[in-house]
Amino acid sequence: MTKIFRTAIAATMLAGAATAAIMPVQAAAQVAGFATANPELAIAQSTARATAYQQIGQQYQAQITQIGQLSEQLATLEQQIDTNRDGQVTQAEAQANSAALQQAQTLSQQLDTLSRPIQLAQMYALEQIARDYGNARTAAMQSRGVQVLLDPTAVQSAPDNFDITDAIVAQINSRLPSVTTAPPADWRPSQTIAQLHQTVGQIIGIAVRRQMMIDAQQQQGQQPAATPAPTGR
Repeated sequence: MTKIFRTAIAATMLAGAATAAIMPVQAAAQVAGFATANPELAIAQSTARATAYQQIGQQYQAQITQIGQLSEQLATLEQQIDTNRDGQVTQAEAQANSAALQQAQTLSQQLDTLSRPIQLAQMYALEQIARDYGNARTAAMQSRGVQVLLDPTAVQSAPDNFDITDAIVAQINSRLPSVTTAPPADWRPSQTIAQLHQTVGQIIGIAVRRQMMIDAQQQQGQQPAATPAPTGR
């Protein structure tokens, strides 16, 4: 099981918090009909995506709990196998820890089996949003007077109001407030949707970590100051 998928599972469990932590992009009047937008971020920020992931998390709550438990066991085994802690398993380490390696492979297969229906449900939800993304993008461009839409990575410098991602999110929310999460039995995701699923998982993972940092800082700020030790006699 990859670290990316572990992040995706965490995102399923923390869908609500992650959505709140995904920072919106400022947008207003564009410069001479030009603007930027991040398609993956827009999809990740959409209400339909957040609601779908939350529903999936509730539906597969037992499996997600089991995945978390097995992931901890796998992490422990990986530490036992990787004796020099370099993040790589050499042939010598594998031979010296063959029993642990076999257990790790078995756990990894179990995790893949448990995770597959969760992944499929998430990707099916994303496919429905992606299918209408072009229409939402066009509507947002028209409402903002944009003729040319650029990838944010193609622009070295621009004012804050140059990005219309939030306008696209608003159009997605208006056009497609919800999606279904039960794929047909014979449905399989395309490579494009699989890549989108991975990218959205990374975006949500960053948001989860950001929210955890904010929560930790708030908790530290709420803790009462230590009572100073008495001085003198």
